[in-house]
Amino acid sequence: MKKLFNHNGFTLIEMIIVISIISLLSTVGMNSYNTVLRNARDTKRKADLHEFVNAIKLFQVHNNRGPSETSWCQSSIGTDPNHGCPPDTITGQWARDATWTDLVTGGYLEELPVDPLNNATYHYYYEPNNPAPNLGGWVRARLESTNAYYYVYWEAP
Repeated sequence: MKKLFNHNGFTLIEMIIVISIISLLSTVGMNSYNTVLRNARDTKRKADLHEFVNAIKLFQVHNNRGPSETSWCQSSIGTDPNHGCPPDTITGQWARDATWTDLVTGGYLEELPVDPLNNATYHYYYEPNNPAPNLGGWVRARLESTNAYYYVYWEAP
């Protein structure tokens, strides 16, 4: 018996259907992957802020004062000498001033934490209760998953 058709490959319709299914699945996968990345960065932000505040509390217990500072507030993207936070010019790092010296050189932190993205929208912000002895205050970061600020407060010991 002789075959009517000799199939040596896929038809154009079959290829279009397979490519469409693969495209749909990869789109769903990429969205899920981006959500996981956002949540991971938010978890790091929360952990960094708690570590920062724990270092401040430990410093307060040992020194009966908060870390020194040279301006009213500081951020991980830079500090404006005219008390503006965040600054007009983004430097991408904490100012190397008294707070950095007190916490890092004092051994309370290995280095000041930096936001995973560290840009004008997502950065860490440090605001002690002024004036000295700075025995309270807060740090904050904007979370990507909710677009809301996450605060961690501390009080005098």
